[in-house]
Amino acid sequence: MFRLSRRRAGDPITFHAPGQGTGIRLLPRRSRMNFGPSFHLQAKRRENDVGAAVGDVSRTPEAGAFLLAWPAPWLRLRAEARHGIGGHRGLVGIVSADAVARRGDDTVWSIGARVRLADGRYQRAYFGVTPGASLRSGLPGHAPSGGVYAIGATTTLAHQFTPVWGVAAYAGYDRLLGGAAASPIVRRFGSRNQLFAGVGLTYTFRAPN
Repeated sequence: MFRLSRRRAGDPITFHAPGQGTGIRLLPRRSRMNFGPSFHLQAKRRENDVGAAVGDVSRTPEAGAFLLAWPAPWLRLRAEARHGIGGHRGLVGIVSADAVARRGDDTVWSIGARVRLADGRYQRAYFGVTPGASLRSGLPGHAPSGGVYAIGATTTLAHQFTPVWGVAAYAGYDRLLGGAAASPIVRRFGSRNQLFAGVGLTYTFRAPN
């Protein structure tokens, strides 16, 4: 997970949820609504990771746009859509709602819901089985269409130990739906229940006076 953000000294640390793109806000930072371009790098999916000869999906740069709103100081709503440049070559979107709690300017915690959407090209790249892959792997063919492919929830915690060093952690759960859940890849080698978690250090560069 790569993240780059900026803030003025004394401002609360920035809230950032896993899976969302790196965005550039086009309105003033303190605006209750904002929008702008968004970028994300989707990791490569190898058929060896699946355990069947269903083909690789190359590492995919994604570019798109986001829209966010803060209806209340503790509630953030965000919608994002990005298109793959190479790789899966599909359109993927996420709609999220997060309750956000802060302690001073050094700690932020959140919990929220997620709805994940994608077009047929994206879903066929990750969950589909082409006729050729069916012959190689023995799996039945599968060609899912677009729509909502997962719903879930995510929680995050970020804390600054010093003005420059901090820690960020996250965990979440997604439930695959529709064509993704019906995929023979998921049914034979995976699970409709997807769990994820991560933790890492953060470093804040001091800006010159």
